[in-house]
Amino acid sequence: MSNKNIDKIHDNTSNSETNDILDSPITENEIQQALSTQHNGKSSGPDQIPAEIIKASYTFIRS
Repeated sequence: MSNKNIDKIHDNTSNSETNDILDSPITENEIQQALSTQHNGKSSGPDQIPAEIIKASYTFIRS
């Protein structure tokens, strides 16, 4: 007997290749891409640090 809801859950589980990608270290390029998509003048996230501050101090923060 098959349950469609359970089959959906199993279809959404990750495989070892996906796990390897997600467990790999964040690259410099990924950080730069994320920073470039942040819009200035928007409200900050839960850390309360505006994007402008993170962008302006990135070279200092990364070292």
